[in-house]
Amino acid sequence: MNVRKLVGSENGPTQVPTYDWTKYLSQYFSSIKGIKSSHHFHFDGTGVIRIKENIEAEEVRLNVTKLFPPQNTMPDIVQAPGLSVQRQDYLYKEIRPFVAEDKRDIVTTLPSEPVPEEIDSDGENEETVPVPPKRAKKNPRAQNQGRGRGRGIANTAPQQ
Repeated sequence: MNVRKLVGSENGPTQVPTYDWTKYLSQYFSSIKGIKSSHHFHFDGTGVIRIKENIEAEEVRLNVTKLFPPQNTMPDIVQAPGLSVQRQDYLYKEIRPFVAEDKRDIVTTLPSEPVPEEIDSDGENEETVPVPPKRAKKNPRAQNQGRGRGRGIANTAPQQ
């Protein structure tokens, strides 16, 4: 049965630590170039991995083990950096109105320090204009397609 667990509180203590697995594993294993384009992996416990890009592709064998990691060791614990002052400011100004009143001081607190003003290369303050979201291009062929039963291409024949 799943039971909820508090992972941290707003004043700092963390119940579930985060480990620096990247640094730790890079001591013992080499990285695999182009791993995102491969879809089939076979691990046999010897440090040799058999990789295929797809089911019909030729198999490639790679030895990824530099050293075998010692038993009963763990990586260093990483302290979460927290939110930047700019992110705190954004949450406070833009998101706070949408948060329930009783949760506002927990979720969208006032930034912990003043937000630095952005200065452009000429040494003057620069107003930041948000970039509008990209819109999908219209498909000219989809213009007359219906959305379900009985809504096919409209009859464009002239009425008599």
